[in-house]
Amino acid sequence: MIDAPASQFSKTVRTENVSSYSLICLIVLSITMSIAGCGGRPSPTPPPPSITVSISTSSSTVLLGNQQQFTAIVTGTSNSSVTWSVNAVAGGNSTVGTISSAGLYTAPKDLPANSNVTIAAASQADPTKQGSATVTISSDISLSLQASPARGLIEASAQLQLTVTIHSASTPDNSISWSVNGIQNGNSSFVILHLTPATERHIRIGHRT
Repeated sequence: MIDAPASQFSKTVRTENVSSYSLICLIVLSITMSIAGCGGRPSPTPPPPSITVSISTSSSTVLLGNQQQFTAIVTGTSNSSVTWSVNAVAGGNSTVGTISSAGLYTAPKDLPANSNVTIAAASQADPTKQGSATVTISSDISLSLQASPARGLIEASAQLQLTVTIHSASTPDNSISWSVNGIQNGNSSFVILHLTPATERHIRIGHRT
């Protein structure tokens, strides 16, 4: 049996120890650099995306009693449900028009004092986020008036039958209000369909919706 010199054995062990130590140092250095590159702590969770709501049609003109479909576009949330309103009234009403949960707007049958109304869709996930559209309610009503007798001239205490026809491409309120010489339904001197002896032979009969 041949024994290796002690000095050679010591060099081999020392070399192996140095190699192992170098490898450990490289691993530790790599981990340290990786942590340093991340700022020494996990990255903060990014904020959730902001919710936005818009309406496909930003403005529209709708005739009395007619309908217009609106569609809400919701981003930033998986909940696409919205709450519809007309002039800040949920679902609207008979004065400004109504709107269904599906966004179907129905204009009123009578022209409101302000013909411009605001349609709004508010996110149910965040009601503070909403989109809006402007609707102009318009009327295409025209009237034709027929009198019987047709000449429109009658004697005192006689009667004159008037017939009104409403022309419209929409579905308005068909109610008629009568006036005689600007007086609603006339009075004791000017009465629709019946004229007293004191009435002038030529009078102006008005009508309005």
